[in-house]
Amino acid sequence: RDAGATAQWVEQVFNENAQAVADALNNPKKRKAAAGFLRGQVMKLSAGKADPKLVGELIEKRLTEGGHPG
Repeated sequence: RDAGATAQWVEQVFNENAQAVADALNNPKKRKAAAGFLRGQVMKLSAGKADPKLVGELIEKRLTEGGHPG
């Protein structure tokens, strides 16, 4: 439940999945699905160690900021 590690995982997933990030930012119909995909990738990367609620919050924050790191 380390917020720093979780933020790094989110950062890595955003960098590796630019198309999903673009879908979330540019297509309101795809936003929820793309955010869910990104959350799944973070959980996979963290081997299930990340707090799903925190991951969701960090992803939403990043998307609200236009996909750029906080």
